Parts: sequence; structure tokens; C-alpha cells
Amino acid sequence: MAKILQKKKNKPDILLSEGIILSGCFYEKREGTWANLLVRAIFLFAIVTGSLGGMLSAFQISYIKWAFFLTALFAALYCASLYASGWWENTGYILIFIVVAYSGLRLRTYISSGFYGILNDISSSASIFFESDAQVSYAEQVENHYLAITVAMCYFALISCIVTNGLISRKSKYLAASVPAVLFLMVPIYLEHEPEGIYVILLAVGIITVYIYRQNQYLSQRPKQKVLLKAAKKHLLLGNFSGGAALGALFAVALLCTVIVSVTELLIPKDSYLAGNARSSFKLQTMDTMENFYLLGVMGLINFYPTTGGLVNGRLGGVGSVRLDYETDLTLEFVPYTYDRIYLKSFIGAEYIPYENHWSIEDQTAYLESQKHDTADRLEDAFLSGRDGYARAVMKIMNVAAMSAAYLPYYSNNSAVLIPPTQEAEYTFFPLLGEVPDGSADPLVSDLWLEVPEENREVIADFCDKAGLSGSSQEIIDGLRDYFQQEYPYTLSPGATPRRKDFINYFLAEKRKGYCAHYASSAVLILRYMGIPARYVEGYAVDAAEIAQDAERTAQNVSDYYEGTSLLAQSSVVSYDVSDGNAHAWVEVYDENLGWYPVELTPYWTTQEESRNSLWDMFTRLFQTEGNAPSVEINAPNENTGAAITDTIRSSAPRLVFCLVLLIVAIPVWFLTKRLIRLYRYSHADRNGKLLMLYHSMIQKESRNELKNMKNFEEQIAWLAENGFLNQNWACLEDLIQTLNEAAFSQREISAEAFDEACRIINGR
Repeated sequence: MAKILQKKKNKPDILLSEGIILSGCFYEKREGTWANLLVRAIFLFAIVTGSLGGMLSAFQISYIKWAFFLTALFAALYCASLYASGWWENTGYILIFIVVAYSGLRLRTYISSGFYGILNDISSSASIFFESDAQVSYAEQVENHYLAITVAMCYFALISCIVTNGLISRKSKYLAASVPAVLFLMVPIYLEHEPEGIYVILLAVGIITVYIYRQNQYLSQRPKQKVLLKAAKKHLLLGNFSGGAALGALFAVALLCTVIVSVTELLIPKDSYLAGNARSSFKLQTMDTMENFYLLGVMGLINFYPTTGGLVNGRLGGVGSVRLDYETDLTLEFVPYTYDRIYLKSFIGAEYIPYENHWSIEDQTAYLESQKHDTADRLEDAFLSGRDGYARAVMKIMNVAAMSAAYLPYYSNNSAVLIPPTQEAEYTFFPLLGEVPDGSADPLVSDLWLEVPEENREVIADFCDKAGLSGSSQEIIDGLRDYFQQEYPYTLSPGATPRRKDFINYFLAEKRKGYCAHYASSAVLILRYMGIPARYVEGYAVDAAEIAQDAERTAQNVSDYYEGTSLLAQSSVVSYDVSDGNAHAWVEVYDENLGWYPVELTPYWTTQEESRNSLWDMFTRLFQTEGNAPSVEINAPNENTGAAITDTIRSSAPRLVFCLVLLIVAIPVWFLTKRLIRLYRYSHADRNGKLLMLYHSMIQKESRNELKNMKNFEEQIAWLAENGFLNQNWACLEDLIQTLNEAAFSQREISAEAFDEACRIINGR
């Protein structure tokens, strides 16, 4: 038995090179082991408490801190002690996993309630930062908010210690440990909440010290033979630090971090810094997207159906971010005649379907009424009678890449003329330039033009009270326009409407941000609630300034396109390309004299809003899908989430397939990138480095199981020669071995002649 034990203790020596032997028994020594374990426990404790505690301190979330620190300390000491011996490592991990599983089951109510409590506190801070009334709310099962968060934090400290210990105690993987820890603190920093200095110091001390030991090749508490063999192949000598030296370095790093943090807090107080520095352009560009992510998760960034400027025939709520390509959809050929915006309507919505979030015109009475053109007929009669102030115009429209529809200018009676893609059509219309023609509009028949769904009435009524809407129809319209402009900012990144939320209710009462479809849809129901007939319209809108700047003159005769009064000098016929940037939704209001006329209620927006969206266009474009799918819901109490999860998985299938294809495409890109990196390193290396790279590349190609146990050049080259991979005589191979040893272990650079000769042997095998 003694001989067997002695045999197990005898580890083979590793020959690094001629004259350099790595003894196989050196790692059996135990000097300073417990001191080293204590230092590793301090690393672990600092990283875990610095990240978790720092995040909660930034949001000023209350909990029993001494319990959290004590749990983290005991967990760190226990986890570090696992590497004191082999048998204790195996046994200790089993025990700690049993403790984690048992405590998680016994305290699951407190843990989940505490976790939700933390999320609710962060949600409150985020809603203030984003200036949003929308807020994620989670059900807390434990009434004692303070105690539940304490239990959750202790449990998270235990889990974090186990995970972080596995990263830093074996190979000092500081990046894998620091990235998630730093990300925890980036959440409050983005929301302009500053963690307490002590936590920043703890995190910095832990990460920096682990980095120092990693750079000094202190990779393992008890190096295994496999680790040593891999290191020897790379010509690395692994070591272990002494407890005294480690504590000294730890103290020095802690002192340095404390001085830096203290001086920074003294010279740059948070309040004065925020007051004197505007938010960065990056933050301004990402705020809308981050708000959507905070409210809805990743699904808030995804479009559930293809969009043309965010509009798809009255379908609402499935657009996370309006993505504009600015490619030509239509080409217009006409004579400019007004300073006002020119509308081309393609869809009319009569009935709003709440919670299904779309506009419909399936009602036959409403549909027939939407096709009437009595106002156009009256304007035509006024023009034909020769009265001043009226005109007849022609607009030729080429459908380049838009949907098949009628793109009708105001006021035309050619609504039956549809334009398929790649086709052209001509519309005759009679612009309203001043006075309303004599007579009155045909009275409305359908009741839908005044209908407000019962599900929306409470929210609409509350909105009208807050906005103070009253007076005549024009006063109500003006008041609504002003209120939208002041209280409901425009954005191209509205986020998808949460599942089981109504599009209009969510916009008016919670999100309070949107693009044209939000304002037009809501305004229709608001005006109807105030007794004004209104309907929802989609199409394209072109401003006179855009035409003046971007339109091209043609050689066509003006008289073939325009007759009568014009507000502009009729100098020429122009051609103008309409893109998805011109896609728009607006409101039509009914007037007893004029009939239906367009009303613009979408707030003005700036190029800054566009840039806030453009940063994410490339990313979100990956998730565009051709089908319609339900949106995702915010976690809320007392809701059955099973159906939501099923619907989300089903709707995500096309995107998951696309991501899989993208992953397959990324594999060759990854290998190409690695190849380019190797070429870059080779081009910047000296002759020693280049020779070693060429040699390692060769043996990797010819790698066999036998080479894995040969960790010096002599054995490897002898094996390669015996198996026919190197065909030179032994004298040449001995020169190659000597050159390789000089390149690997000598501080001098090998000569150009020796390099060329070695490369010839390697490449001529």
C-alpha cells in the first residue's frame, strides 16, 4: 500500500528544453497555502460586495447590510478553502450546492419577493429618469419589504461567490469576473445614480489585484499536471504568490483606490457635475431605446410586422422602432401650387378595435361613405364655372416600391385608381386654395365617425379633463395640438405596445411618447369624444420646403398639369421622389360645409429625435419579420403568463431561424477574423516570434495524440521526422532545434540567416 501511495505522489518531470526541467513534485509543497486562500477570499469578497452592494447603494435601497456582508464573507472564505486539498474540493462543492438548493427552496418566497422589491425600486428611479408615467410593477408576496430584500441579497451573495470563485481561484480570469460586476454598476450610472465610494473601492481592489496576479502568471492555487503541461507548451512558468506579499500588494492597491475615489468625490461632487454638464450625445441617442428595453425587455426593440415608416394599413402597436431606409417609394410629377403640406391618402380607418390595436373599415356603410367625393365635385363645379380662386391639377404617380393602393391627393374623385408596384397612374384633383365652395357637404350616415369604444372612454375622458379641451371645434383642435406638443414628445423609438395593453390607452396614460400613428389614432377618439366626427388616415405627406429643395424640374408643359389659380408661380413641372420618411398618419375632421379635411396633430420633431433612433437601426433591422405577431406584456401580478410565453415563442420562431442562419454565417467570419489577427501579429513580431508562430502552425496541422505529451522541441521534431513530416537530414534538424530553442528562450534575436534556414526546413517538409 505504501508503494502505491508513493507511486501516486511521484509526478513526472517536464523537460521544457535542454537543461531546463520542471520538477513534477514542486506543487506538493504547502508553504503559505492558508495565507494564499485567505487572500483569495478577500478578492472574492471585494468583487461580490462591490458589485451587488454598489448597485443597491446607488438606488438607496434599504436592507440589513451587516447580514449581507457577513454572508458574503463566510461564503468567500468557504469557497476559497475548497482549494486547500483535492478531497475537500470535491466534497465541499457538493455540500455548498446542497446548501444553495435547500435554502433556495425553503426561502423561495422571500428571495423572489426581495428580488421583485429591488426591481420595483429601480423601476421607480428609472421612470423618474426617463420622465415617463409607464412603470413596470412586480408583485411582492412578503409584506416586509426590508426583510425580503435582505434575504434576497444574502442569497445572491452566496450564488455570486460560488460563480466568481470558479473564475478567479483556478485561473484568475479577471475579465470574466469583472465584466458582469461592472455591468451591475452601469445600470445606476446610466440612470445618473452614484454608488457609494466604499463599494467602488471594494470592486476596484478586487479586480485590479486579480489582474496583477494574472499578469504575473499566478494562475492556480494547486496546479494540476494538465495545467502545467499546457503552460509548458507555451513556455510559461506558473507560480504561486506568498501570503505576505499578496497582503502587501492588496493593501497598496486598496490605499491607491481609496485615494483616487476620495479625491474624485471631493473635487467633482455628483450634483455640481450633473448641473454643469449636459447629457452626452450617446445617452441622448439611446434614451428612447433604453426606456423601451427597461419597460419591455428585448421584445420592445423588435418590430412584429414589416413597416413603411411605421405604418401598415391601420395596424398599430407592433413597431418597436421606426426604421427608415429613405429609398424611393413613389415618384410624383406635378406642378407645385401651395405652401401647405401636400397629403396623399391611401388608407382610411373608421372603426378602432381596442386591444386588437388596429383600424378597420369593414363596415359597408362607412366604406361607401369614405368613397364619396362630394367636396371634390363642388370644387370641380366652382373651377368649371370660371370663378377665381379655384384650379384643376394633374399628378402622375409612379409606384416604385410602395404597396398597391390609391395614393389620392386632396381633392380628387379618382379613388378607384389603384397603382400596383412598378406601375404609373394619373390623378386629377381640385386643390382647396381659399374659400370653401358654395353649398354644403353630404350629411354623414354611418355612426362610426363618432364612435368611441367603451374600453377607451375612461382614459379619453381623463385625458380631456387634464388637457382642458372645450369650446368650438377649432378651439378643441388647437388645444389638443398644443397639449400634444407640450406634454407628449415625438419619438421614432416608441417601443412595441405591451401584450394585453390597448395601443391608445397605453400611449395616453402611460408611455406618453410616440410617432404619428399614436397621435392620429388617439386624436380621432378624443375628437369623437368631444362630439367632432373624425377618422384615421394613412399615406404620404410632402412639405413645400422639401419640394423646393429636392425636386427636379422636367421639360413637361405646365398647362398639361395645372389650370387656374395658384399660390405659387407656375414655373415648371417637377419630379419628386417620396420615401418612407414621408410616410405619415393624420386625422380627417368633418365639417358641414367643407366635408372631410385633413388636420395635423402630430408634434414637431427635430433631427435629434431621428439620430436617437438611427444608432439602433442596424441592430433592430435583424429582427424584422414579415408576419404579424402579438406584442409582449410587462410582468404584472395576477396575470396568466403561460399564454404570453407561448405566443412569444411562436411569434419569435422566424427571428430565431434568422439568428441561427446568422450564426452559421458568422462561423466563417470568425475563422477569417482569427486568421487576420494571426497575420497581424506575425507582421508585427520579431524574427523569434515569427519563427515560433510558423513552427506552432506546422505542428497544429500535423497534430497527433503523440505530440500532446512531447513538450520540448527535440522530442517533437524527432517524432515528426520519424513519421515523415520532416524529410531533411538530422544535421539540418539539429540546427532547427537549436534555432527554435534560441528563439524561445534567448533574449537575443536570431540572425536573418538562421531564420531563413529554419523557415526553409519548416516549409519544405
